[in-house]
Amino acid sequence: MFFVIYNTETGNITQTVSAPFYMPEMFVLEEGFAVLEVDKQPNDDKEHIKDGVLVAKPEPIIDPKVTKVLEQDKVWDSIKRKRLSQITNGVLVESVNKTFHTDSMSAIQYSTIAGMAAMGTYQTVNWKVMDNSWVLLTVELLKELQVAISVKTNTNYEVAEQHKAAMLLVDNPLEYDYSTNWV
Repeated sequence: MFFVIYNTETGNITQTVSAPFYMPEMFVLEEGFAVLEVDKQPNDDKEHIKDGVLVAKPEPIIDPKVTKVLEQDKVWDSIKRKRLSQITNGVLVESVNKTFHTDSMSAIQYSTIAGMAAMGTYQTVNWKVMDNSWVLLTVELLKELQVAISVKTNTNYEVAEQHKAAMLLVDNPLEYDYSTNWV
């Protein structure tokens, strides 16, 4: 046997005590709370008191509009991850037909080199590209590389926004295919 203390307005159980350790006169209850004797220990997450009886809580009513918004948010997060992956998976520089790294560390190095070039202190270096070969990274090649990175980044941002707009129009966002048009 168990005694449950519950909120008389909501029916929510606030405390459960087994019978040998509890006698109703042991506690002074605040206004709005009551004690009910029950045969089994209640599951506070799944049961509550209604009209003085321990009953199952009703399943929450889920608004389909809220569900769709949550699904849209989930897909948008996936689209953004795909965009980042595309932006950081390298960029082809056509004049040398080589793919350069575009991860965050490489971007920092390119910015440092661009700063040195602007100050006139940069000297051409041998630069390792994604196929593990080497190219001479001249100021001219660095400019071409930075343009290629900028074009790829901007294009992928546009593709992501197009996918987002299209995904927001479909009935089932989780089934939307955003795998196309990336560069």
